[in-house]
Amino acid sequence: PTLRDEDLVAVRRRNLGLRYDSAALVLTQYFMSEHFAAHAFFKDARTARCPVLRQILRLVAQDEVRHSQFGYELLAARLE
Repeated sequence: PTLRDEDLVAVRRRNLGLRYDSAALVLTQYFMSEHFAAHAFFKDARTARCPVLRQILRLVAQDEVRHSQFGYELLAARLE
């Protein structure tokens, strides 16, 4: 199915009042999701046949690693 602008607007409206009880939980979910994304992109890069696609996937994976590290550092600072 195609994701339409109206769908995104509806999701954002539903989440306007969303409150998080635990910053540690949110940061853990954030850095872990980035970690798993990095793993998936590295895995895809290893199996990509096209050299250009392989390089793009590696670059995206490296970016996801940076995101994960940022979340981990925020979490570590929060728990100190």
